[in-house]
Amino acid sequence: MKPGKYAMRITMLVLFIGIVAYFGIYIYQNLNNIVELTVVYTGSEEDTAEVSGFVVRDEYVIDEAASSMMEVVLNEGEKVAVGGEVAKIYASEEAVARQQQIAALEEELAQLQTLSSGSTSSDAVVLEQSIEDMMLQIHKDLADGSYTTLDEDAESLKTLVLQQNYLSDDSLDLETAITSLANQIATLESSASSDTRTVTAEVSGTYSSYVDGYEDILTVDELTGLTPSTLEKWETLASTVTAEQYIGKLIAGQTWYYAALMDEEEASRLGSTVTLRFTSDFTESITMTVESVSEASDGKVAVVFSSIEYLTQTTTLRYQAADIVYDRITGIEIPLSALRIQSTENEDGTSTSEMGVYVLVGNNVEWKPVNVLYTGEDYCLVEPTDASDSDALRSGDTVISKGKNIYSGKVISE
Repeated sequence: MKPGKYAMRITMLVLFIGIVAYFGIYIYQNLNNIVELTVVYTGSEEDTAEVSGFVVRDEYVIDEAASSMMEVVLNEGEKVAVGGEVAKIYASEEAVARQQQIAALEEELAQLQTLSSGSTSSDAVVLEQSIEDMMLQIHKDLADGSYTTLDEDAESLKTLVLQQNYLSDDSLDLETAITSLANQIATLESSASSDTRTVTAEVSGTYSSYVDGYEDILTVDELTGLTPSTLEKWETLASTVTAEQYIGKLIAGQTWYYAALMDEEEASRLGSTVTLRFTSDFTESITMTVESVSEASDGKVAVVFSSIEYLTQTTTLRYQAADIVYDRITGIEIPLSALRIQSTENEDGTSTSEMGVYVLVGNNVEWKPVNVLYTGEDYCLVEPTDASDSDALRSGDTVISKGKNIYSGKVISE
């Protein structure tokens, strides 16, 4: 091989190695300068203990069997006074049909009385527009699944249509119609007295259709001196009633109780009040008072909680698992990788360290100090060191969760 060609090949090889090395270094530097960004928001963590127990109330079973010839006039969670009507019992199908007729006439009478009071418009054009608006609202209720609102809007539509009929027919006299309906109702009610029986409340209370057979066992009196062994015994009890045996029960008073078995160590953390949340059926946070904590038995204690909140929403609850919330920590949730320590040299030669995060504001990097409130597996909750500072870390900021050679004032291009 000629010396010139050999030298050329050597030169090309060196040049090729140089180019490969350049691009290798370039790729390496860029891979190591990758910056990952995370938008951070407010998060929370709770310090909780799981328990299981029984909802306890003073309950009185209504001693009437459910049947197709009976109509309960109370809704779940509705209150009733002593002597108030709970249900109607009919002797025949004719009596049932009569009651349905009475209900329809009473509804029409109420609508006519509303018209008579002058609380609705007498302008035909305005009335027509109101009917169209209400029909559109009913379509919206159906689309949204707002069935409670749907019932109310349907009743309003009936009243508007009825008013339109009376406005368009001069031969119809409102007061005469009201008197006629009232007379019809009185006649039907007189006939009903012979074949319709009314069930009334023997005590004032809150109605529930749920009867489980524990009403005479899990009483408020039984909570006095409650022990872990008694609670464990309750857990072995089986219901002895069926849904058809009774039409429901009345819950007396406003206060209800939750009796739960707890570890002695967990119970020692309880204060005078606690936040409790059932894990199913009803999951609102409930403020409850700690009424009593029993002596320990095999590391367990019986704890009785009480509340006057949400009675009407918890009428069907009995054996329930729950979370007792000791503490709730709220802060800005950031990745652990975003948390950094920055050291500052002081004039006296000492150094000061502070914890914080780098935040991208526009294309500029800014340092924002924070205090750590809670540390999880791969994240933490933080709060600004000085929340009053307009430049403090806020929910919605973009933090740098990964990157090298990051410093305050650095410009990062998109």
